[in-house]
Order: sequence, then C-alpha cells, then structure tokens
Amino acid sequence: IGSVHTDMIYEDDKLAHMRNDENLVILPDSRFRNVWDVAQVCLLLYVMVTVPVRFGFDQPPQTYSAIFWWEVAVDVYFIIDLILNFFMAYVDKLTNILVTSRVVIRNNYLTGWFIIDFFSVLPMSHINRMLGKEGGGQTKALKILRMVRLAKLLRLARLRYFVKKHSETIDGLASTYKMAGLLIVLLTFGHFNACGW
Repeated sequence: IGSVHTDMIYEDDKLAHMRNDENLVILPDSRFRNVWDVAQVCLLLYVMVTVPVRFGFDQPPQTYSAIFWWEVAVDVYFIIDLILNFFMAYVDKLTNILVTSRVVIRNNYLTGWFIIDFFSVLPMSHINRMLGKEGGGQTKALKILRMVRLAKLLRLARLRYFVKKHSETIDGLASTYKMAGLLIVLLTFGHFNACGW
C-alpha cells in the first residue's frame, strides 16, 4: 500500500510539474506571440534594407546618434527573441500536435534556428567600431568582421516562415505567400547587388 501511495504522489508531482512547464511557454496563437511576430517582420525588413547599405558603403551610424540607439534597440530585440525562442510552443509538422514541453522546445530550437540566431545577434558592428579606433594593425580583422556582419541577413529566412504561418489564418493570402516570398528574395538580392556594386 505504501508503495502504491508513493507512486501516486510521484505521478501527481509529475503532472503538476508538466502543468507548470506548460504555463511558462508562449502559445503560437497568443496575442503576445502575434504582436511579437509582426514586430519581427518589420525589423527583418529594416535589416534587409540597412545591412547591405552598411556593408556595401561601409557607413555605420554616427556613434550615439538617434539611428545608433535605434539599431542598438533592434539588436536588443533580437537577443530577447533568441531567449524567448526557448519558451515558444510550436505545432509539430509531422504529428500536427502542439508541443508545450520546454525540454522538447529547447531541443528543437537548439537543433534548428539557434545557430543562425546566435550568429545574427553577435554585435559585430560595435566590435568593428572598437577595433577601428585601435587603428593600423586590425585591417584583416576588420575585413573578417565586416563579412561576419552579413550573418544578420540569415534571419531573412524567417520571413518565409512568418508569411506561411499567417497565410493559413488570413483568407486569400495562402495562395500568394509563395509569390511574396519570391519577391522578397529578388528585392534582397537586387538591393545587395546594388550596394555591393
């Protein structure tokens, strides 16, 4: 009887832990998640425009100017986003089941978008600025950092995910999301080529 009672207490504790685990995740259809996604799309479009310009013309924003602090805020947003992704529930593509276990969410993120997100949030522009002040012997390092700074563009792959996700909930958008994705890719390459030329 004592063994059965202990097993029941263990199962109750396990269920309580699972419920607490689920309460700490952000659901895909929550208001916060939708607002966060819209903000991310806007900032990704901003990155799509500004990163090629910064890279092609080597024109970082003036230190401590308004645009400087704005870009710091954008960087902070993406750092927060990286952290939040460890708590964002998702629908499994194979089973179509909502995954709310933080352990599964963490493992899925670490084996998926984490590497891209990690390199894209590295503050390369600020490191580049610091090395630039040291002068002469850092030329090679500066060139490498300028190339690594392009890692931010890897985040543009998320635009396809966001468009596809919301196209399933907005009538008439499902049939055009592929065209929108192709247009974004063409505009990105055209803009990048123009800045690089």
